[in-house]
Amino acid sequence: MDSVDDINQQLEKLSTTLEMAGQRSVIFDMNERDKLVGHLCKWYCVGRTRPAFERFVVVIWAKYSTIFST
Repeated sequence: MDSVDDINQQLEKLSTTLEMAGQRSVIFDMNERDKLVGHLCKWYCVGRTRPAFERFVVVIWAKYSTIFST
């Protein structure tokens, strides 16, 4: 994306995702773009996938608890 206007046009299409992530959908400079990408990556990797990972760990722990006890 070459300009702030181009990015803001694309962000309009992602407004629902941005709302879920708690991010605003307009940027004013390229530095904000970089921060927004970082926040979205963190939100997706930590916020969206963490519950599934935690559930996986609980299931594995319950199934193989004897392996983990020392």
